Amino acid sequence: MSGMLDRYQEYRLDNGLVVVLKNTPTETIAAKLRVHYGPIDEKAGEEGVAHFLEHCIAGGGSEKYNLKAADEVTGLFGYYNAFTDEGKTWFEANMLKEYLETWMDFISSHMFKPKLDKKRFNEERERVLREIADLKSDPSFSIHRELDSKFYRGHPKGVFIAGKEEIIKNMDMKGLMDFYSRGYYPNNMDLIIAGGLPKNIERQVENYFGCAPPGKNTRKKFPEIKPLNGKNILHTSAPELLNVDFPDETSSVISLSCLAPKIDHDDRYSFEIMNQLLGGTSGSLLHKKVSLEKGLAYSVNTMYEASYNVGELDLAMLVPAKKIDESIDAVFGEIRKIKTGTADKKDIENVKRAVKYEIVRLIESNSGNIMIIEEKLDNGLTPESLIDGFNKVDQREIMEIANKYLPDRENGNYVLGIRDPLKK
Repeated sequence: MSGMLDRYQEYRLDNGLVVVLKNTPTETIAAKLRVHYGPIDEKAGEEGVAHFLEHCIAGGGSEKYNLKAADEVTGLFGYYNAFTDEGKTWFEANMLKEYLETWMDFISSHMFKPKLDKKRFNEERERVLREIADLKSDPSFSIHRELDSKFYRGHPKGVFIAGKEEIIKNMDMKGLMDFYSRGYYPNNMDLIIAGGLPKNIERQVENYFGCAPPGKNTRKKFPEIKPLNGKNILHTSAPELLNVDFPDETSSVISLSCLAPKIDHDDRYSFEIMNQLLGGTSGSLLHKKVSLEKGLAYSVNTMYEASYNVGELDLAMLVPAKKIDESIDAVFGEIRKIKTGTADKKDIENVKRAVKYEIVRLIESNSGNIMIIEEKLDNGLTPESLIDGFNKVDQREIMEIANKYLPDRENGNYVLGIRDPLKK
């Protein structure tokens, strides 16, 4: 598998902006501007300001585009949105290739010369407050936050991105722009564009992004998370889950989390294959045993997620409220199978093929290319190196990785959440 990043160009402008371009034979463009600045940079009393700022920049105007013009321009794109996570804020769009220069003009103007409108500022404030209210109105919110506190234990990966209502309610435009002024500089940004690029793309990038001056560097590496020490179980009452019509068929929600290798660790490849075997696919051990054979769950899934110097394996399932203990024991029974090296070689090869398919599938779309490029920027990994890493995984490595990371029920290191409608 060679040439997956053909027509790939990566360079840095004089002001520090990282630029990555991937030319594809398409009539469309996928574009993303990542700002390495977010909730991790908030001071006490600013909780939620990064998320609020993202709303105001994405939905507001600039010195060049008043609100009416800005709203008209975003209508030219097939997709336009913005997001905030723990350490970054990003703005992305998909469009026909003839609108790429329009997008670059628009987004660079909003990044470097935003102009807040008081009416839109207050509208976005209300939207953020509704977003926080919606999250907190979910009956599972409080237990998820408590489980996060037990798992992350102060690590910034566990920050509540949406913020605090009282801070959003009292935030004024000056406070918002003070936060903006500490981090929205080109040397803290990555511009990634994939699609049918014009021949003069480098000149266009320079024209729209090269004039902004650099500022304080906010790119940072998150700290390592501390090891979990023993098991942490949170068993709470969840009366809202009660099946009123058939109480005996009431379901409880089970979640299980343990630490996993970081994304840049050599164990990452074996762990990902092991995760797929355990619960990441419809043919996984957990699906076969817990769902099909025992009928304890309609679906049971595990997900390996690794970002910001934290690797974690998360399991989620709904099980009969009267069979919680049996269901949990069934999960740990399948974990024991992986640990004893009973994973079928044929299943391992099938998973490796599926993983390779996903990588190749991403490369065949512009949005997928953006994701692949982010992997290279953040972790130095190309599609070829990823596939090579996964291809080398064998049965012995999976058993070793399972014993290294997966917990035992009695003596393991994990966080277990149980939302139980039958608990008084």
